[in-house]
Amino acid sequence: MNRKILFLVVVVLTSMTLISGCGFKDIDKRGFVVAVGVDGTKNKKKPYRLTLKLAVPTGTFKQSPKPTYAYLSIESATLAEGIRILKTHTDKELDFAHAKVIVLGESILERDMKETFDIFLRRRDFQGIAWIAVGEPSAEGILKTNPTTDLPGSNALFNIFSNEGTESAYIVTTYLYDFSRRLFEAGLDPILPIIRTTEKTNEYRTNQAIVFKDDKKQLKLNTEDTKFYNILSENETKADIEVSKKELLFAIAANNIKVNYKILTPANKQPVLKMNIDIQGIVEESTERVTPEKLKDYSRDASEVAQKRFTHFLKLLQENEVDPLGFGLRYKATRLHNRDTEAEWQRIYPQLKFDVNAKVKVKSPGVIE
Repeated sequence: MNRKILFLVVVVLTSMTLISGCGFKDIDKRGFVVAVGVDGTKNKKKPYRLTLKLAVPTGTFKQSPKPTYAYLSIESATLAEGIRILKTHTDKELDFAHAKVIVLGESILERDMKETFDIFLRRRDFQGIAWIAVGEPSAEGILKTNPTTDLPGSNALFNIFSNEGTESAYIVTTYLYDFSRRLFEAGLDPILPIIRTTEKTNEYRTNQAIVFKDDKKQLKLNTEDTKFYNILSENETKADIEVSKKELLFAIAANNIKVNYKILTPANKQPVLKMNIDIQGIVEESTERVTPEKLKDYSRDASEVAQKRFTHFLKLLQENEVDPLGFGLRYKATRLHNRDTEAEWQRIYPQLKFDVNAKVKVKSPGVIE
């Protein structure tokens, strides 16, 4: 027994001499990448322009009232090559554990998204919960914009998409894992928020979105359509609805929104998508005095306007042959699957009739009385 123990100790000690040191590096030896930007170039040999935004640690808040960032940019044949070459441009080891935002420039949108995003899906140091967005006109310009409201220890882009800062029905939030799912899943098209900057005020504007089809840019949603997408996808339960009827103009602050729908395909009849939308809210602004006796009239007028606008939005998606709401996925999930299910949906979607029933209930005229 003693010989066996001695032999085991010798083997363990010998093995320890063969083990190299661990890959741990002190925090002052790391460069923390907080955002990644990808733009396209006209150089066929180097089609990518990669930009990394690194957080630079500073002193106390009083010493540095504004956050400090460093930027690394390079043109390369692949994104992997670009990252490895950028490591030679700094004395720090690039750490992507805090890279929570990936921005795509307009110049890269016409290319194959699956090819562009391949590295982000394969490398384990890119988080699946990173946010994806489109930067206009370029990703590099977006990353190098430092808003006046940005403070040490925070990041403006993080606050926009995390709901920890601003909350808005006009902001679409798309995670890397969800974007990759939409890229490969038939019946659910990818959608990304658009980030723009203002030259004078140096601020972000994030109130539009873009829908992709077959990995390429297809439909750009304006501000109102972006809000309707968030409502119908139930990503946002708070929104505003403006109603204009003759000389009356009033706005409703909706604080409770529920959406449900089903796809009906009766034999020898036109397929129908029946959607019910229930909205509850209060009057936020009005051009005339609002009394409790008029709430039913306000509710009726708001229901008519909401029904027309949501129907128009659904037809807009249909006309452009895009499906960010996942109607095709719902259809396949509620039918007996066969090899022709996807082809069936492709035939049905252009013929689909939208039967929208929007019910808006105004609960209060506000707190003026």
